Amino acid sequence: TAAMKVDGIDYLREMINYGYWLKRCEMEQMTLAITARKTVRQADDLFVKARLEEARKLYEIAWVDWRKIFDKYPSMITRDTGQNLEPSISNYIELLQQFDEELPEDFVLQNLVATLEFAPKTLPAPSIQFPSPSQPNRIKGSVPNTDYLDK
Repeated sequence: TAAMKVDGIDYLREMINYGYWLKRCEMEQMTLAITARKTVRQADDLFVKARLEEARKLYEIAWVDWRKIFDKYPSMITRDTGQNLEPSISNYIELLQQFDEELPEDFVLQNLVATLEFAPKTLPAPSIQFPSPSQPNRIKGSVPNTDYLDK
């Protein structure tokens, strides 16, 4: 019957999270979303190159754009969506630390950050070494001995 068919379709839609993906596709196709992604990417590239002032400006432009996007699509403030931005938000937090600042409490994406359940990225203790000009024979990925501290 028609009612059984509708129930079956509803069941399958729920199984694949159809409503979420429909909204996500709508959101991702927005010009603003494309611009925001490109801006975040440019900021990440500048961050890696240690061009911190420029990176900061672009991150802050991108965060405002993402805020506008999430205001239009509040159902997209999820862990899934946030995981795409998490590395960039971590970079931004690390960038702020370079200026002796912390992520402000009124950060425009604070509600997204809250869904991520991640601790702000801290600089890890050096554990993996790579060849360098001063030590070209160092094996990539080797864990250093701590006895070098005594020398």
